[in-house]
Amino acid sequence: MAKKESNVFDTKYVVSKYTAPHFERVNTNLISSIDSVFKESMEKDTQYGKILKETYFKEANDGINTTTASGAYVTLLQNIIHNAMLDDTNLKKAESLVFMNDDMVRSAGYGAYQIPRMDPTIAVEVAEGSVVNYFDEGVEPIVVVPRKYIASTKITWEIRKRGMSSLMNYVLGLAKDALVRKRISNIVNGIAAGAGTTVTGGMSYANFVAARKAVVNATASNGEKYNFLPTHFVVSAEHYSEILLDESFQKAMFPANANNNIKATELGIQNPLKVIDCEIWETPLLTAAHGFVIDSKKFGMLCKEAEYEMFEGRLPGSPDTEILALISEVLGVIFPKAAAKLIE
Repeated sequence: MAKKESNVFDTKYVVSKYTAPHFERVNTNLISSIDSVFKESMEKDTQYGKILKETYFKEANDGINTTTASGAYVTLLQNIIHNAMLDDTNLKKAESLVFMNDDMVRSAGYGAYQIPRMDPTIAVEVAEGSVVNYFDEGVEPIVVVPRKYIASTKITWEIRKRGMSSLMNYVLGLAKDALVRKRISNIVNGIAAGAGTTVTGGMSYANFVAARKAVVNATASNGEKYNFLPTHFVVSAEHYSEILLDESFQKAMFPANANNNIKATELGIQNPLKVIDCEIWETPLLTAAHGFVIDSKKFGMLCKEAEYEMFEGRLPGSPDTEILALISEVLGVIFPKAAAKLIE
């Protein structure tokens, strides 16, 4: 029997180098190209309409048509985020704990910032015609380098095309919230990490008093008192209930929260709570300690390099707009002993 020959075919494979999809910049004059529904709805928006109408839509010479410069859309997003962050109550509270430095925002080209730390001295009496004996203040500079943080979100084609301004504001709000949470976390956990005194034993009134005492009596290396005055008692949300249930805290905070500005005839719990002249602030973003006592005017400096920058683009094959919100900053600890933290 004759042997059957099998059909054999050569198979050729083409090997191509893999190229990852990249984020490509697209035009930023989106407002001028989408339909009027989106424009009109944004102008009517109660929160951001004024920003859009007064800043980005300019009346033409005929008083009818509107024009917009290239990049207006990205600038609009940046201002929406900026205004929303400025209005955030918790962020305002966190920023009040440190000195806010924007030198690097206004002066480009610097990758680091040097901050001098000086030991305190006491003025001395000088007789008429005498020469002052100068003190060695022990200047010790620290160098801080900002780090950038990015929150990403997406504005879909449907949101833009159908003029869903309220939904767009909601999506941008999520990006804003991410940046707010990061900045608050940077501040409160940075303070806890850099606190010069640690009180162990958990959250109790006695430990709070010990932490406050450490801040008030803090002494420099030359033996001089810093004269710190604690202004805030920041408490982790996980341990906030402990001070509300602690009888010693209750006696110290009530009545009228130990606040001389509140009339004795006013009853009930007032906000903000205060204890021994320290305003109590609860935050779920403090994770590095149970709480800390701080002189907010002396402890540290938040050095900002870039604030609320916005980037717009898209991934290949997607009609949706990718939005990146960026901040760059670093917390510099100037006087560590101006804060004392409570831990387990």
